[in-house]
Amino acid sequence: MPAKRLWVFIAAAAFVGCHRSAETTIDVRRYGAKGDGRTDDAPAIRRAIGELKQRGGGVLHLPAGTYLLDSYEPTSHPWFYYNLLISSHTHIQGEPGARLLQGPHGRAPGPAGAEQVRNTVLAIGEDYTSTPFQDPSKNGGFFGLQPTVAGGMTVTLARLEDSARFAPGGYVAIYAATTGDVIPTETGRLAAVEGVKLTLVEPLARGFDSPSIANVSHLATVDVSLRGIVIEGTEPFAASDTFGLVVEDCQLLSVGGYPPNTWGIFVNTIHDFAFRRNVIGFVNGPPQAIELPQRNSQWGEITGNTITASSVVFGEYAARWRVNGNHFDLTPNAKDHAMVALGGLYIEFAGNDVDGSGPMPLLADVLGADEYAATYAGRIVIRGNTIACSTPGSSCVILKAPATVFSDNVLRATGDSVGVKVEAPFTQGAAIQRNSLQMETGTAIILNAPAVDASSVIANTIVGRGAVGVLVTTPAKPNAGGHVISGNRVNGFTAALSMDRALHPGTIVATAAGTCVP
Repeated sequence: MPAKRLWVFIAAAAFVGCHRSAETTIDVRRYGAKGDGRTDDAPAIRRAIGELKQRGGGVLHLPAGTYLLDSYEPTSHPWFYYNLLISSHTHIQGEPGARLLQGPHGRAPGPAGAEQVRNTVLAIGEDYTSTPFQDPSKNGGFFGLQPTVAGGMTVTLARLEDSARFAPGGYVAIYAATTGDVIPTETGRLAAVEGVKLTLVEPLARGFDSPSIANVSHLATVDVSLRGIVIEGTEPFAASDTFGLVVEDCQLLSVGGYPPNTWGIFVNTIHDFAFRRNVIGFVNGPPQAIELPQRNSQWGEITGNTITASSVVFGEYAARWRVNGNHFDLTPNAKDHAMVALGGLYIEFAGNDVDGSGPMPLLADVLGADEYAATYAGRIVIRGNTIACSTPGSSCVILKAPATVFSDNVLRATGDSVGVKVEAPFTQGAAIQRNSLQMETGTAIILNAPAVDASSVIANTIVGRGAVGVLVTTPAKPNAGGHVISGNRVNGFTAALSMDRALHPGTIVATAAGTCVP
């Protein structure tokens, strides 16, 4: 799908969370919340949330103040707990200075032998600790479909009698398989049901050969927003199985120092989502990894946020995201490594500021097995970013997905770091164009294609003091296809280009990869 067409789709998609379903407004002080930082306000706020739920939704208003959450509730998981749980059609609006603070008694110690304890301050999703969409004991069962196609707006049930399970307006999850941990999934909403033909509101990102469908309407949380709140606790925020989620102008701050508490934020399987202008980070301990979001999340926008972490993992079977104008400050710790990992189909990563170091790549278009990268990811655009990195012996940017575009970026690398490395056992067709790559001693661009040459390196400005500006690795036998290396300005390296032309016979090189000034 061309990038222009992709963003037309995103602009046309209805972000459910942006449209409030009810005008009811409840002030938490009416239910006994004090906001004085000393009183346990969790019971009062839970009562207010319950009242909104009974009324079908509305606005939960938080006046300025510190709302201490000093008690917790259990979940279906013996190691997971929460302070507040949000239902559908709930919109939490904070006045400037509104703060939800997890107190010392708001964290469960967890049972003996627990490997991890999750104490979530604000949770979204009726069963956010598990994966109910793909659990047949909860979703009502899987129903067979005819093969689906990418870009299709309809799916066809294998049996007519199954059509009674579905209705227009219902929420569905389409799976490539019915077992596994993270299963390739397409979530969506039904526009129409006509016999075996189910029409979707939005097109499928991927097609599956032997898919199944589940009706997840009774499991989905829909139409939720958080605005203008500071949330502070070991796990300030978690969401899953949600359609229509907006988080704007919030601070999500994870507090460490409470082992074996997991800390960070966890967001999984959400559809039609937006995170805008938030501060996401850590206090009282080193930064940790965050998931924002994971597990099949689609149709999303992550814009204008400041994110401090050891690593930020996006993706799995994601599709149709814009990740634009964010600042990423990455610091490695003992368990994780500084990295922003994208993943999925039709992802735009543009205008971001990425700063970090570590023993692994700072920015990756996709992580995972080769089969995943070749089949479920691709058409990722990384454009107009500023990237500062120190990854000694590794790469600042590694491109593995098919047809990734890396263009108009400014990359500054210190030490013996590789600037951009293209590497996968399948045909990639990466486009590296119009970038400014400022290196110290490392190689600026490495193309490592073991069988087929199909990438382009065009009109880049490359400056450094290393041995080689652009390196095309040597395969065991001549590669099919050909790269295009043209119009680049390479200065300061001993050699502008290193390539065995006999093993890359189809590669086109113009002006010897630019100029080289030792």
